[in-house]
Amino acid sequence: MTSASVATICSGTSVSIALTSSIASTYTWIATNNANTSGESTTNQTTGTINDLITNNTTTVQAVTYTVTPTSSGGCGIGSPQIITVTVKPAPTMTNASTTTMCSGDSINLPLTSNFTSNYTWITSNNTNTTGEDTTLQITDILTSVIANYTTSNQALTYTVIPTSTFNGCTGTLQTVTVTVRPASAMTSASADTVCSGSNLTISFTSNISSSYTWIAANNTHTAGESTTLQTSSTFSNTITSDTSSIQIVTYTVTPTSTAGGCVGIQ
Repeated sequence: MTSASVATICSGTSVSIALTSSIASTYTWIATNNANTSGESTTNQTTGTINDLITNNTTTVQAVTYTVTPTSSGGCGIGSPQIITVTVKPAPTMTNASTTTMCSGDSINLPLTSNFTSNYTWITSNNTNTTGEDTTLQITDILTSVIANYTTSNQALTYTVIPTSTFNGCTGTLQTVTVTVRPASAMTSASADTVCSGSNLTISFTSNISSSYTWIAANNTHTAGESTTLQTSSTFSNTITSDTSSIQIVTYTVTPTSTAGGCVGIQ
C-alpha cells in the first residue's frame, strides 16, 4: 500500500482517501467501530476510495481506524493490510434558544452559544413588512438587530447562524433562529382639541390595535384641573380652568400598550 496512513477531518465531513498500492490492485476496507462516532463503514467495502462521512458525537478528538487489504489485479494474491487512522475533530453544536419574541422597535439581544468556544456568522432573510433585520453577513456572538414591525400582526424573521470552533476551526451545523416581532401600538385619536375655561374636556383614545393607555398632563401654572399624575384609562376627562385672559395650552402625553403582546407604542 502506498496511500496515506493518516488523515484529519472535521466532524460532519467526508474522509475521501484514495487507496493506492505499488501495483494495480483492488481493495477491501473496513472501519473498527468507535462508539463516539457515527458514519464509519463497519462492514466490508470494495471501493478504491474511503469516502465515509463521519460525525464526532463528543467535544473531544476521536480516532477511527480503517483496515485496508489490497488484492493484485494481475493475480498475484493478497497484499499486506494497511492501517489508516482518521482523526475526527469535534464541531460545535448550537445551544442557545432557537426562538425568541420581541416588540417592534426593540433589539433582539440574543446571545449566541454552543457546546464549546466558537465564533459565529449570521444573516437573516428579508421580510418586506419589517425593517432593521441584517440581510448581510454579520460576525458577532449576539443577535442585536433593532427591528420595526410596520403591520398590525406578528411578523416572523428567520436567522441562520453558523458556529465555527475557535480552537480547531471546524464549522458546526447551522442553526435557524426564528424571531417573532410583535406590533407596537400607534395612536389614531385626535392630537389636538380646544375647550373653554371651566368646561369638561373628554377625549377617547384609539390606536391601530387593541391597547391600554397611560396618560399625564404637563403642569401649566395658569390652569387648574389637568391630571398631573399618571392615569390609566382609555378616556381622559378633565375640567380645566384658566386664570388668565389669554389662551393657554395644556400638553398631555399618552402612551399606548398593546393588549395582545404588551408592546409599548409611540407616545
